Amino acid sequence: MQVEAAKQGSSQHGAQAVNWGHLIIDEGQDFPRSMYTCLHLTMSVANASGAAPKLAVTVLADENQRLMPSKNSTIEEIRQGLGLHAGDRNVFSLKKNYRNSRQVADFAGSFYAGLPTGMPSPPTRAGDLPVVSMVARDTHGKFLNACVEKIAMYAKAYRTKEIAVLAMHDKVRKSLFNRLKEKLQGEKIEVQSYSSSDEELKAEDLTFDKPGHVTVLNAASAKGLEFDAVFIVDPGMLMSSGSADLHVKMTLYVLCSRARSFLNVMLLDDDNSQKLLQWVPNARYEKEDL
Repeated sequence: MQVEAAKQGSSQHGAQAVNWGHLIIDEGQDFPRSMYTCLHLTMSVANASGAAPKLAVTVLADENQRLMPSKNSTIEEIRQGLGLHAGDRNVFSLKKNYRNSRQVADFAGSFYAGLPTGMPSPPTRAGDLPVVSMVARDTHGKFLNACVEKIAMYAKAYRTKEIAVLAMHDKVRKSLFNRLKEKLQGEKIEVQSYSSSDEELKAEDLTFDKPGHVTVLNAASAKGLEFDAVFIVDPGMLMSSGSADLHVKMTLYVLCSRARSFLNVMLLDDDNSQKLLQWVPNARYEKEDL
């Protein structure tokens, strides 16, 4: 059916009607296999019909960093969907980790889900051990206040750093954003955020790669980004949401990998957090009580 539709479109409107030129798809693992099959069929028919220049597709993907537990493609599914055979000269594997310090990469690797492509080669750049902050408070509001207190102190002490604060849900993101804005008022530190549910917080208004900025984001908005320092607030919420362990691990792998040099995981002292820490060898982090 897809083949006939592609042929019909090409014959009725000409090959140029579907000529997208060279299409580049980033985070390709977060698209369904059917999309790649459709692209391949359309590209094959248009090119056979004389499209000039010929249609082309480049896909950048890491199957270890999927956004959704069900709506995704593996590297193998992308390859097959695009009609590429194993060992094709147009398939490239990038194995080197240039982003993280060795200590951050080791910590993030604790959540590796065991997918076929494996993990990148470990980086050589050394850094500090990630910090796990255990926060014992009787309400979630007090927990967030304790987290904000430490994040604000760090932001004031390291003004040349680009900092991210990552929340598991939008309600928590909003609360952290408001608390940090109030806490850092008058400090000449820009606190910024983005949410698809808030028309005033647009992605295009965010400033990256500049010091003196604290960026507060949902976990789902953090993929593809990197920061000098990353604070992950209450990832134990992922355990309580009923998500399967595989999805929780993949989410944590993505979030921890956002940090270039400094990583601080801030946990509410409860059973969910204790279960999460069972995945991480003690030697891979420093533990503190807030």
